Order: sequence, then C-alpha cells, then structure tokens
Amino acid sequence: MEEVSRVGELPTLWGLDPIQLHARYWAALGVQVVRQGEPSQIVPHAELYLLMDPRPLMLFPLWRLTRALNWIKPKVLLVRLRDRRERMTNYRPTADAAGRFTGFASEASDDPRMQRVGLTPEVEVARLWQSAPDAFTGWRRMRRYTASHARMTMSLDGRVFDQRRRSDIALFVSDLQRTWRHPNAVIGRARRNRGWVWHDPSSVIDATAELSGAVWVGAGRTIGGGTTVVGPRVLWDDPGKRPEPEGIQWLEIEPVDAREER
Repeated sequence: MEEVSRVGELPTLWGLDPIQLHARYWAALGVQVVRQGEPSQIVPHAELYLLMDPRPLMLFPLWRLTRALNWIKPKVLLVRLRDRRERMTNYRPTADAAGRFTGFASEASDDPRMQRVGLTPEVEVARLWQSAPDAFTGWRRMRRYTASHARMTMSLDGRVFDQRRRSDIALFVSDLQRTWRHPNAVIGRARRNRGWVWHDPSSVIDATAELSGAVWVGAGRTIGGGTTVVGPRVLWDDPGKRPEPEGIQWLEIEPVDAREER
C-alpha cells in the first residue's frame, strides 16, 4: 500500500489538494467539514457541520437525510455510513525460520468501509467534536451534551476513501467529478469551458481539442490542438504555477440542492 505521509505531497487542482476539494464540495452544500484536532475555524454561517474522523474522505447523498433534519430537528444526527464496494485483499510474503520465501498470506485490509459520522446544526456540538482527542471521547461528549431525545441515528450507503492512500485519493477525485457539477460555487478559479469541462484561468485549451465528459484542468496546463481527453479526468496544476488557494466565502454561498448534485 502506497501511503501519503504529508499533505504537501498531494497534487493540487486550482490550488487545492484533494482533502481541500472534499471540504469545498461539502461547503457548496452549506456544510462545513469538522475533523478532530483540526485547527480550522468553525464558521457560524454554515447550515450544518459534518463531524468526521481525521482520516476519511466521504461522499454520500445528503438529501436522504434532510427530511429527518428538517422535520425532527435533532441536535445531532448520527449516520452509519456503509461503503458496499468489494474490499481488496492484501497479501504479504511469508518465510520460514531460515528466511526462505515460502509464499504469500492474505491479511485483512484496514479500509475504513464502515464509518460513523455526525451532522449537527449546533456550533457548540461541532466545537466539542473538534476539540476531542479521539473519536470515542468525541461521541461520549456529544451524548453528555445532548439529551437522548435530541439525537437520532440513521444508516446510509455512500463512498468512503482513505486520504492516506494514493489509490483511494484517485478513486475519490474520479467519483467527485461524477458527483459535483458546479465546482465554481465555492472555487473562484474554476471556469466552465464547455460541457462539463472546468479549467483554471491560467490554462490553455486549444479550440480544436476534443474533450468529453468531466474534465478538470489545473493551473498552467495546456491541451494542444488535435488532443483528445475523455473524462472523468483531472489535469493537476503545474507544480511550478500552483496558485494560492482562495478562502471560502460562506456568506456568498448559495447551497446547491443535493438532488441536483446527485
């Protein structure tokens, strides 16, 4: 398994790495991602706060939860998120006492395909979660802070990715392109070129290039004439021309309806 040890090792698109793109996607729906131990400021203008562990990236249909949030109005909606993709089996080499290779043995993958997340409209609940040293303490704090009748639990199918794995990051970005039709809602550098093609202002796309499907083109990239690009495909920022990421203007966000995103 090839792991990413530092966020700085990740490529960027429009100045944003995949973890930041994940946060922008949820921001476009009016939801701020809140992770344990993350130093980011919790903004009071978000409609909801998505309480997550530090490790995963997630995509799921928010609209399936909005009825409970709007009608029952719990302080905390606990969601058991299930990823039904087939799990990959890892194999490790084995050796005898003399150190001679004897074969391979399968071992369970630690893919986080079952995750528990929380949704809350309460800023104080989000702060309790963010300051918790671990998930167990975070959930215990919420149970103490909210009465049992103010909590609700639901199960939902979705997609869960491990941000430490390059293969999972690639899968996440590909799924994000299929899901997110309007990245310009929270990313000022994303400009529509044609169809579902979005590009950076500093990129160059020849008028004779053939682009189909969801294609995202980063800063400093060039697509020459006669080139064919089929999406979903990301052309990451040229590292030498990587722009500074822009802040999220929460007061200017018009949350995109989750059904449209689906």
